[in-house]
Amino acid sequence: MTTKSVHPVVGIDLGTTYSCIAYIDENGKPVMLKNFEGDILTPSVVYFPIGDSEVVVGKEAKNQKAFEPDQVVDFAKRAIGRENSLFLAGQGRYRPEEISGMVLKKLVRDAAELLGASIEKAVITCPAYFGINEREATAQAGIIAGLSGYNQPHPNIIPEPVAAAFYYGSLREDSSENVLVFDLGGGTLDVTLLNIDKGSVKTYCLGGDHELGGKDWDDALCNFCLEEAREQGASPHDLFEDPHTISELSLKIEAGKKALSVKGKTGIGFTAGAKRYQVEISRDQFEILTESLLERALALVEEVFGDGRNKGISGCERILLVGGATRMPQIRRGLAERFPEIPVSLTDPDEAVARGAALFAKKLMVDDRVADALFGFREQNPETPPPPAVMEEAWDTVADAVGMPHREVEKLNLLSVKQVSAKSFGIVVVDHDENGEKRRICNLILRNADLPTSITRTFNTIRDNQNTAEIIIRENEEHRELIDPATGREIGRAVLRLPGGLPKGAPIEVRFEMNVEGLLRYHGKDLSSGNIIDGELQTTAILNPTELSDAIERSTDLSFG
Repeated sequence: MTTKSVHPVVGIDLGTTYSCIAYIDENGKPVMLKNFEGDILTPSVVYFPIGDSEVVVGKEAKNQKAFEPDQVVDFAKRAIGRENSLFLAGQGRYRPEEISGMVLKKLVRDAAELLGASIEKAVITCPAYFGINEREATAQAGIIAGLSGYNQPHPNIIPEPVAAAFYYGSLREDSSENVLVFDLGGGTLDVTLLNIDKGSVKTYCLGGDHELGGKDWDDALCNFCLEEAREQGASPHDLFEDPHTISELSLKIEAGKKALSVKGKTGIGFTAGAKRYQVEISRDQFEILTESLLERALALVEEVFGDGRNKGISGCERILLVGGATRMPQIRRGLAERFPEIPVSLTDPDEAVARGAALFAKKLMVDDRVADALFGFREQNPETPPPPAVMEEAWDTVADAVGMPHREVEKLNLLSVKQVSAKSFGIVVVDHDENGEKRRICNLILRNADLPTSITRTFNTIRDNQNTAEIIIRENEEHRELIDPATGREIGRAVLRLPGGLPKGAPIEVRFEMNVEGLLRYHGKDLSSGNIIDGELQTTAILNPTELSDAIERSTDLSFG
């Protein structure tokens, strides 16, 4: 067997607080890669030294927050894909995509140096409930970092719970079970009900909270420490208005929270003003402080189980914990008490997502090469599925090219990963009832719809001689078809030009197409004249082509310490 040289196959868990990268080793297994500091986890933090073109990403950037908080940016993922999101640091203004791109660049640079080979393609993970803008902004962060994807110009995006399930399925190749993935990271919570069948993954339904993560437990502990210090005589100004106090305390809080996961009480010391304060807290106190956060998380689990029942999914054999924050004992205990009939498993919570992303990247690499091997057959037989003998030959070709056993190439190529829509997507329409005209959102794609999907609906003009039809696309959380127009948020709009003289009620066809990655295309057609609009969503919540080009250039000009 001859092995063709290939670039490393990698998956990246781009996290709110920590990020990590895994690659597929020579034995075909997903292996975590350490950064230059010798750590698997890299803080998703960027430090901009004043008057210096060098930026620092990772542990040193996080440590610098206690001394120069105005020069440090963290938690960029919570703002990615949001309208008018900017971070001010040093002399610059940075979009979340740029900050995330710098974190990715650090991960890829360190990994490439350790592997001795350049990294060009990657699968990057995102929360399952991310909408259109957040997913596209995540892909743009990858582009800024110099990454592309398999069979597409931007990195492939896969939901974090799906990646974790893909990894979990690789460890239990002969099993078939419904699993609820509870993914509590530093800044976000994902809850996803899915089926793992001999390595293939099918998502049934999902839910998430963009504003609930380990950081919120940190904030509760931080507020407790500040109030305790005030009772010890610290001035409110020193505690609540000095950024250095808050920055130093935030570093101590994380260590304190981790200590409470393994012992009953801990002490947290920090400086406010010129005085040192020591705060003692027990695990019981901490859990009382954060019980409302736990309840929010458990309520989301119940909601997802309810959505599953609505889709005819009544059973769940396991709750799989993912994300570093699930190490807190109250998370495991809370789930076990609320759902006592379902076992709770903790499997590589910090690493499962990156490992699963690397495995998925391996599958995409194989799929890409199999498609190339079948190109001649498909060109000659566009409507005919390849017969077994042709498939066997294609798998042999790929196995020889990449140095993998034929059986593994075949297995990966036949595995499937099926996802659902994280949101509902509709257009603003005018609805007529006994009270007159009312604006509504008509959802074409409903949340938890199986992907890929294509939905076509016909609407009508609302007046005679209407010159244009504006298609306003809104993203929302509702399961119903007709909803209030203020629900959700606008993610794009387009104008369909109409010929003169059309009567009221002229038909307008609108089609939404969502691919397996959850990215949306729209199509509008005036059925009277044949005029059409067709394209991908472009909104001000993500970088336009010029801004993206500028961000890539700025990133190229920076050196990374």
